[in-house]
Amino acid sequence: MQTQELTDPNNTFWCSSRFRGLLGLGQEVGIGDWVARIKTEGRPEVLGWLATLLRQQGSGRREFRLIRADGNEAWFCCVASSVTDKSGKKPRLVGLLRDIQFEREQEEELFKTLTRFELSRELLSDGVWDMEILAGDPINPNNRLWWSQQFRTLLGFESEGTFLAVSTVLPTRCIRMSLPTTLSSFSPTSMTARVRHL
Repeated sequence: MQTQELTDPNNTFWCSSRFRGLLGLGQEVGIGDWVARIKTEGRPEVLGWLATLLRQQGSGRREFRLIRADGNEAWFCCVASSVTDKSGKKPRLVGLLRDIQFEREQEEELFKTLTRFELSRELLSDGVWDMEILAGDPINPNNRLWWSQQFRTLLGFESEGTFLAVSTVLPTRCIRMSLPTTLSSFSPTSMTARVRHL
């Protein structure tokens, strides 16, 4: 079965009230309403996966992003299986959808924590920092920064609160610093700079 056959508006589509509630869908729901909730960039891959399951009479699991009822995008896990009637005809897809956004966020936080731990363990005498880059801009003032206690200590700060008061202007304390202007040129490297001590 081709993707365009899968999305044929004449196909019979049924979903539970919980399914509709997760995605903010009304009582009268068609396959097109659900497909429209799949993130545009991931839509061809998801539909291709479902069409393959239907054609090969298989089953599988896939994680992808959907637009939730609140208008925000979130990660969902979809489990689907192809079944037929006793004669082996009239194929249909059955499945379930589960919101896994919280689990994804927890996994991301765990990964960051483990990464920071490994860095701290290997570089006990060095200050470790971590930055979440927004819009591919490493010098964006809205980037979220994390600093280890050793990093703050090296600069002469005893408490986290005292350090946070000046961390937003930390680059101005560097006597010589050169940062790339785009993420594409921000590759693993080392740099030597002099920083004013507290």
